[in-house]
Amino acid sequence: MAGFRSIKTQALVVGTMRLGEADRLVTLYTRERGRVSAVAKGVRRPLSRIGGRLEPFSLVHVLLHPGRSIYTVTGVDTIRSFQAVREELFRLEAGAQLCEAVRGLFTEEEANPAAFNVLVRGVAKLAGASGAGEVSVAVTGTIVKLLLVQGFVPDLAGCVACGTTEGLVGFGAEEGGILCSHCLETAAVGCFAVTDEGIRCLHDLVSCPLAELDPSRMEESGLREAERMARRLLAHYAGWQTGP
Repeated sequence: MAGFRSIKTQALVVGTMRLGEADRLVTLYTRERGRVSAVAKGVRRPLSRIGGRLEPFSLVHVLLHPGRSIYTVTGVDTIRSFQAVREELFRLEAGAQLCEAVRGLFTEEEANPAAFNVLVRGVAKLAGASGAGEVSVAVTGTIVKLLLVQGFVPDLAGCVACGTTEGLVGFGAEEGGILCSHCLETAAVGCFAVTDEGIRCLHDLVSCPLAELDPSRMEESGLREAERMARRLLAHYAGWQTGP
């Protein structure tokens, strides 16, 4: 933990857990310090002034005091509550996936302002999502943008194994992109078939700004394929186990 001076920073609340009788352990993704854990003392008491400002997915200005092993929250001001994410179960579950992606891709106290901006934009898009397609685009688009921030760019222009631009019908996360029919047959376990529409959807998720991604311009089946490819990439780079 760097230094012992208090830090004021923007932060998105990405996790909370009860601690003792009145406290809460919060996980914050901050602009200046990346992902940090902090103790919010007394926030579960009825008269706490800041307890309601530390709800999951809230964007806040937070004052953190570094201790020997963990920060303590000493002040909070709400910037945007993103309450809509917490009001509906489908948005809440989708938001949890974004938090999990952040934990998988970024270590504690790894400052990354670009990742912070992507995460905030993703939560904002999720808060405005009204259907399954919009939720999928918000979550998958944010995951793809977080991968790009870390330098994990899938190769979609040609077969990542042999370079051909013909017969592109497969995808491999370990390989890092699209595969032709021949290379798919000889690829490692975990590669799978995809369609032109799936590849096009993933290309849009990579190349278009998050705010401009529109599920109405994507085939539902292609979006599902793009979601599967993005999640496989996330699992690979985060070091998670995946099924077939």
